[in-house]
Amino acid sequence: MKGFWNRLSITRKTFLIFALVFIAFFTIWMSGHFFFFGSYYENITSKALRNSVKELADEYVTLESGEKINEAIVRYANDGEAYYSVLSENGDILFMVSYELVIKPSDGGENMRFSLDNAIHDESFIKTKFEEDSQITVTYAAFDDDSAKANIYFPDSIEYNGNVWKNNFGRPGIRPQDNGVKEQKTPKRLSVTGKIVSVTLPNQPSSRFSVQRNEAAAVLMNFRDRLLSGFSPKNGLNEEYIYNEFSNDNEYCVAVRKITKNGNAEYICGVLPMKNIFEAIAATRGFTIILFLLMLVLMCIVAWIFSHAITKPVIEINNVTEKMKKLDFSKKCTVDSSDELGRLAENVNEMSDKLDQTIGELVEANKKLKKDIERERKLEEQRKDFVAAASHELKTPLAIIRAYSEGIIDGVFKNKQEHYLKVIIEEIEKMDKLVVDMIENSRLEASTMKPELKEHDLCAFVNKIAQRFVSPCKAENIKIEIDIPKKQIIKCFDSTLIEQVLTNFITNAMKNTHGGVIGVGVNDSCVWVENDGAHIPEDELDKIWDRFYKLDKARNRSAGGTGLGLSIAKNILLLHGADYKAENTPNGVRFSFSLK
Repeated sequence: MKGFWNRLSITRKTFLIFALVFIAFFTIWMSGHFFFFGSYYENITSKALRNSVKELADEYVTLESGEKINEAIVRYANDGEAYYSVLSENGDILFMVSYELVIKPSDGGENMRFSLDNAIHDESFIKTKFEEDSQITVTYAAFDDDSAKANIYFPDSIEYNGNVWKNNFGRPGIRPQDNGVKEQKTPKRLSVTGKIVSVTLPNQPSSRFSVQRNEAAAVLMNFRDRLLSGFSPKNGLNEEYIYNEFSNDNEYCVAVRKITKNGNAEYICGVLPMKNIFEAIAATRGFTIILFLLMLVLMCIVAWIFSHAITKPVIEINNVTEKMKKLDFSKKCTVDSSDELGRLAENVNEMSDKLDQTIGELVEANKKLKKDIERERKLEEQRKDFVAAASHELKTPLAIIRAYSEGIIDGVFKNKQEHYLKVIIEEIEKMDKLVVDMIENSRLEASTMKPELKEHDLCAFVNKIAQRFVSPCKAENIKIEIDIPKKQIIKCFDSTLIEQVLTNFITNAMKNTHGGVIGVGVNDSCVWVENDGAHIPEDELDKIWDRFYKLDKARNRSAGGTGLGLSIAKNILLLHGADYKAENTPNGVRFSFSLK
C-alpha cells in the first residue's frame, strides 16, 4: 500500500485525499440523517409543542372573556399545525378551536358572534379577505336555547362584497358549552347587517384542516376518557405531560399542562399530528439519497479541479527545477498567487536568475582563464622563439668577429687586415642595431613609451616620406607610384613613430620586389603600401607581426633584417590605437593602417 501511494503523482494524491474527506463527511451526514434526524426532529417538535402549550396556558389565565380566549386559541393554532383545547378537571371541554365572525349591528345593538365551523369547509370562503369595519349581512336561525343566550349563532348565509355564501352543511351540532340542550324544531329566521369587528379563520387548506381537526378532536376525547377512567401520569399532571397517541394510522403528540383558574383545575391541551412530520422526514430521506449521489459527482469534479489548482503551481515549479538541473535557466515560473506557492515560485525564479548569472560569470571567467593560459603558452613559445632567434642572430656575427679577430692576431690576414677589420665593425653595427631594436620593441610592448601626439596633415607627411625612397627604388630598378590626394587630411599622431612604421613598410616592400612596382597611397580611411611579388601564405599573415618571425625558416642572412621591424611597427600602431592589417592582392602584398 505504501509503495502504491508513493508511486502516485501529487495530483492524484491530492484528489484522493479530498475525495476521501468529502466521502467521509457525506457518509457521516447521511448516517446522522437516517438514524438520528427523525428522533431529533420529533424531539424538537414535541418540545416546541410543549412550549406553545405553556405560553398559551400563561396567556389563558389572564383572559376573562370567551371571545378573547377563542382568539388566543385560534392564533396559536394558526401559528402552527397543532390543535388546542381547554378541559375541566372532570374532562368537560370548556374551549376548543372555534372560528367565529363578530359583527357590530348597524342598529347599535350588542356585538353578535357567528360560528364559522361549517363555513371553513368551503375553500373559497377561507380564501375570502375579510376587512374590519366593512359592511356584511348575515342570515341565521335563532333558537331559544343556551346558545342563543350566549349570543352565539349559526349562519345560514353570509353576504359580503356582492358574494353570498350559503350553509349547505347543516347545523354543526351542539357546541361544547351547550351539552344537554336539545335543538328546537321551529327556529326563527333572522337577518342582521353591520360592520365586521373580527374574523378568525384557519390559515391552511380546508380539506387538510378538516381531517386534522376531526382527528385531533378524537384524540382529545380519548384523553378525556382516560382522565375520567382514573388515568394519572407519574407526575400527576402538576406541571406538564407529553405522550404519543395512535389513531387512524396516524401518530399524535399530545402536550397537557395543568393550571388553576378561578379556583378550578383546568387542562390546556395541544394535539400535533406527526404523520406530516414523518412524511416530510421520509421525503427528505429520499431526496437526501438523490442529493448524496449528485454531491458525490459534484465532489469528484470539485476535488479534481481543486487538486489541479493546488498541484499545478507545484508541477510548474518542478518543471522549472528540472530545467535548472540541466543548466537551462530560460524557463520561469508563472505562478501569480501571493501565498506560499507564489513566494516559492518567486524564490525559484530569483535563484534561477542568480544561478544563470553566476554560471555565466564562471563561463566567462573560464573562457578568460583559457585565453590567459593560451596567451601564456604563446608567450612562452614566443620567449623560446625569441631566445632562439636572438641567439641565432647574435651567434653568427659573434662567430665572424671571433674568427677574424683570431686570424688578425695570428697574422693570417696580414695583407687583408684592414678589410677584415671593416667586416668586424659591420658585424658589431648589426649587433648594435639588433640590440637597439630589441630594447625599443620591449619598451613598446611594455607600454612605457608615451607617443607625442600632435595634429599633422597626413597627406603631406606620407608624401614627404615616400619621396625619400624614389632614388633608392630607382637604383634597385623598382618603380614607386605615389597616390596621395591633393587635400588635407588632419590626423593626430607621433610623427617620429609613424615615420618609422612607414619606413619599415616601404623597406620591406623594396626587399620583396625585384624590378616590380611599389605603391604608396593615402585615402580617407587608411594609409597603404603595396608591392608586386610573391604572396604570403594565408596562415602566415597573422604571424608576420611576431618578433623575429621570418618567412625564410632557414633565416638566411642574405635576406637582411632582424625580424623585429614589423613587430615594432605593430606596437607603434597599437600605441596610437590604430587598426592595421596585411593582405594579399592580385599582384602582391598590401600593408595598411588607419589612424583614429
